[in-house]
Amino acid sequence: MVDEIKEKKRRGQLKAMLDSMVEGVIVLDTSGKLTLVNRAFEEIFGIKEEQVSEHSFIEAVRNPELDSFLKDVLETQRTREIELEMITPVERVFKIRATFFGKEEEGKKGLIAVFYDVTEIRKLERSKTDFVANVSHELRTPLASIKGFTETLLDGALEDKENNRKFLGIIQENVNRLDRLISDILELSKMESARLKPVKDFFKINDAVLKAVEMLGPGSKKKNIKIEIKIPENFPQIYANKDMLEQVFINLMDNAVKFNKEGGSVTVEALETPAGVKVSVKDTGLGIPKEDHARIFERFYRVDKGRSRELGGTGLGLAIVKHIIELHDGTVGVESEINEGTTFIFTIPKE
Repeated sequence: MVDEIKEKKRRGQLKAMLDSMVEGVIVLDTSGKLTLVNRAFEEIFGIKEEQVSEHSFIEAVRNPELDSFLKDVLETQRTREIELEMITPVERVFKIRATFFGKEEEGKKGLIAVFYDVTEIRKLERSKTDFVANVSHELRTPLASIKGFTETLLDGALEDKENNRKFLGIIQENVNRLDRLISDILELSKMESARLKPVKDFFKINDAVLKAVEMLGPGSKKKNIKIEIKIPENFPQIYANKDMLEQVFINLMDNAVKFNKEGGSVTVEALETPAGVKVSVKDTGLGIPKEDHARIFERFYRVDKGRSRELGGTGLGLAIVKHIIELHDGTVGVESEINEGTTFIFTIPKE
């Protein structure tokens, strides 16, 4: 009787300790039946210990690959690790470490397995891999062009008065493209840094818009595009980082000009809402297919890759916009129809 009370107390202490862990933990006996499940494991798989206790693992969690892994640890009595993608009910990645334990004199043998959720780590690793691959791809094209035309000039084309300036112009164009790409990569890297906190102050939103208009003036005049600002002069000042907001307007309005039609228009509006300040940048351009709306803010994603590169796009402008708005605790989205133009809308808190 005393031993039974001690055992219950020991089990209660063990359960309390395991329940405090963020990792999922299970204990199986030598026959493969569940004898203990902590709270984190219950939450991960949506089960209760009382429902699965003394049941085989495969009955509790219907994953043959994981069940086979645990059986192998029991049979070999070795410590093993495995990484699995599982639906719980959303797709997650777990690193699972299982260890056999046993005390012959006490008749206690079994297996303890710890489930580490590495979903976000793997997403970050894939994101970094994709980023490096995309950067390499984006750098390769202009570098190949620069290399090719430089070699052509060195092989004798430098004396070709009809074409040498044309070749140098192409080299300069690709150098400028590399400069834009590297600048955007550095800007995005800064935006994604956890250390970056916007230094905010009150300013007139019209000032940020006019800075963008000034910078984009030559491009808009070349295509005869009218830029209309529908923000009252007495519009309340906003509390944000002015340099960052200027970058948002430059990126959005640059796209609105680049992908607009000859003689089109760009309209910038701002409204006060309960959620904060709502700003829209509307153009009369090509439009974006609905299937691309969900991905338009991804790094290096382009709706029309050839046309975007031809117009000098790096594929990072909208990703930078998204990060800036999110750093201000705001939201950004897009509304668009093919051949009917595009409207980018963002909202940031008033303070």
